Amino acid sequence: MARNRNFFKRRVSWKQIICFVVGTLLVLGCAFGAVALFGKDTKSISPGAFSIGGLDEQGEYVARKNALFTEDLIECQGLEITPDIKCESTYRIYFYDHNKELIEATDMLAGNYKLTNTAVQYCRIMIVPAAAEENEDFEITFLDKWTYASQLDIRVNRKQNFEVVNYFEAEKIDKVASYNAETNVLEYVEKDGYGASKLADIEGVAALKVVFESAQPKALDLLFYKESVAEGATVYEYVSTETTATTSTEATVTVPEGATHMVVNYVLTEDFAIYSAN
Repeated sequence: MARNRNFFKRRVSWKQIICFVVGTLLVLGCAFGAVALFGKDTKSISPGAFSIGGLDEQGEYVARKNALFTEDLIECQGLEITPDIKCESTYRIYFYDHNKELIEATDMLAGNYKLTNTAVQYCRIMIVPAAAEENEDFEITFLDKWTYASQLDIRVNRKQNFEVVNYFEAEKIDKVASYNAETNVLEYVEKDGYGASKLADIEGVAALKVVFESAQPKALDLLFYKESVAEGATVYEYVSTETTATTSTEATVTVPEGATHMVVNYVLTEDFAIYSAN
């Protein structure tokens, strides 16, 4: 009887070993699966994000049965779109700023797309099948929706770290900026009722969006400079001055070619912010 009990114990021991090995393999499999799924720097936008309908030039919903669109805004840092080889649709992307206001929209696209504009935070996408262009009576069914939407591989960064850069949040100076052509140096001089920002780095910014607190007549002077090195020292060569005169709450200023830095002269009572409008 003792020998039988020992044999039974050995049989149980082998079962435990097998269970342990199988369990370990399952845990490792789940771990590798999690790394493959969540360890990537990007994530896919599901075809389920699309609904039947479309968007107009202002990015507003329009009822149509021959197109698809994303109802919800998509945080779009790192946006890349790749149509698969069977894709017979075109698509259009609508971009929005941090206030969820439309900035711009692309043309209808057919090939790959990669976002380069760092001023946008959100987007919506509209897909129009080729059949809709060929047949005005074409309609997308519920089953078709998944087919057409899955023909686009849409990816964004998994971590969305969008940061709104206000180029006027830097320390203010109770003087105004001026440029001394003889010394090639940025200077600040006294002027009652006026102030200026410190030098802001805007390299790579093509346009600036100025947002005012109220729609009253107002004007700002944006002085643009180009950073260079002379005799081992960094200097800022004056490029031009752009005056923002508007009765609206917003104005757009094009950054002069070659400009890398900016100073803003303003009336001390004005309240405003300046963002990239690339």
